[in-house]
Amino acid sequence: MSLGVCLPGGGAKGAFQAGVLEALYNRGIKKYDSYACTSIGAMNGYYLYTENVDKMKKMWISKKNLCGKRFKSVDNIIDNSEDFKPLYELKKYRIPENSSFYINYLQVRDKIGKEIIVDISKFNHKNRVDYIKYSCALPYHQWGELFSIKEVKEYIKEGKFDGCNLDGGMARNTYIDPLIENNVDKILIISTRHNFELPQRVKEKIDNNKIVIISPKTSVDNKEMLNFSSEFCSKMYKEGYDIGLKFDLDLLKK
Repeated sequence: MSLGVCLPGGGAKGAFQAGVLEALYNRGIKKYDSYACTSIGAMNGYYLYTENVDKMKKMWISKKNLCGKRFKSVDNIIDNSEDFKPLYELKKYRIPENSSFYINYLQVRDKIGKEIIVDISKFNHKNRVDYIKYSCALPYHQWGELFSIKEVKEYIKEGKFDGCNLDGGMARNTYIDPLIENNVDKILIISTRHNFELPQRVKEKIDNNKIVIISPKTSVDNKEMLNFSSEFCSKMYKEGYDIGLKFDLDLLKK
């Protein structure tokens, strides 16, 4: 049975997603046939994809990595170059044969934003990470807060993001189209949103029995997207790990 996984973005809430992935990995779900990832979900997914789960965990629970970070903005986009050094420097980055890894990002050209979906499994390691970095390029005010999607759209019309590739969540945060096209038997969505449900327009594209969703039980304000404190990340990671340990694996086999 073929299995696809969808890993949406969510900033610091991605710690929950990583916890779920590690728990499932430890229980034997180590590989997926197809990945569809956005933003922080693409970072989590790539660590899993290259069998670097230990480094994914370290990213979330080590104070030397994401946790407790302070943000700076370059041209109204978060400077995430330090976060990507461990990805670029991976020593083990072989990928499973006959698997696909899709990421999305918002390409801005001539005052128009267009969603781009790319299967990065076809590229070398450096280029794969380059594309993941596109998907994580989050618009960010110089004075320290995220742009709303409405603001981003206005900035695009004004040409202020021309030539940029922006965070995939600016286009779609949860997309499963490539997984449907790959005709996988089951799709696991590990959302960062409390009690997430698929939009009706997506439900119409696929048999509901093919979809399995894992999402946080704890409601977290969207403002916590940038709360990379050790306390918050560890709490979210543990919640995800505990849910992953209790998850009924038979749901992925029926």
